[in-house]
Amino acid sequence: MTVWDAVRLAYYCGLNFKLTAGRNRQIGRMFAVPSSHEHAGSLCNEPKYQRRIAVAAYNSPSLVILPRYEDAIDEVKTQLGQKEVFAWDLEIDKAHHLYHMQPCTNAQL
Repeated sequence: MTVWDAVRLAYYCGLNFKLTAGRNRQIGRMFAVPSSHEHAGSLCNEPKYQRRIAVAAYNSPSLVILPRYEDAIDEVKTQLGQKEVFAWDLEIDKAHHLYHMQPCTNAQL
């Protein structure tokens, strides 16, 4: 991908952003979890969370950002809370790294 391809992609992503939606019009959000890369990956790979949460970014060796569908957050936070892990929501209106961005991508192609 060239720099100009990346610029065009970013432009059309912004232009078509209104098309994003989750399964059954669910809202996506993101939250931060103090966790290792390995633990976050194994959490996301649990069958009940597949395609509902995923690792969006590794901000440090002990902090990951997880996008998620609204319905998955309570389950994840409960599970993490049982292990005394505190996760916090990020103030955004879209989970940019989640599967509900696919309609936006399709419109650009």
